Amino acid sequence: MYSVKYNFTMKKKATREIFTINPMDGELQPYEEKSITVKFQSQKELKLKTAKNESDIILNIIEGKSQEKHTQILINVNVNAVFSKYSFTPLKNINFGPMTYSEQVTRTFEVRNEGLFKFKFAICDSKDEEARKRIKEERLKEIEERVKGAEEKKDDPKADPKAKKPEPAKVPPAKKPDAKGGV
Repeated sequence: MYSVKYNFTMKKKATREIFTINPMDGELQPYEEKSITVKFQSQKELKLKTAKNESDIILNIIEGKSQEKHTQILINVNVNAVFSKYSFTPLKNINFGPMTYSEQVTRTFEVRNEGLFKFKFAICDSKDEEARKRIKEERLKEIEERVKGAEEKKDDPKADPKAKKPEPAKVPPAKKPDAKGGV
């Protein structure tokens, strides 16, 4: 029946550096819903799993009129931030050794993905500006497609059954007395 206010607090500075919550605070009128966005960004590898009683991110619910802190809800997060990992063999050179004129020798090298994510690679002359430009354009196009796909998935309620928003409860209108004085 009444409006409530909310705000998020993050206990540790390290948590504030890797998580962004938007909006951090606000007010909700009766039956109003608000989407809160939590973003994570780390510049290093990190594995984080908070327990029910130990989260650094807290949602505070505050009574609208009395401004009294009503409830604290711990927001649990699970994060596994990793970088792509790869290796090359041989490490430095491909050695063809002594060869006679017009002799053909084949040597191989190996590129190995040792991380959790797939990745693409291209072999080109580092001085070939046209090839570098083409690779950069392909990379940007791929990023745009990934972002577009993520946005479409977010907007599609069929993509995640948990994403369906519950309808707010409906309060029936007060009944007016009829001409005979009854309700």
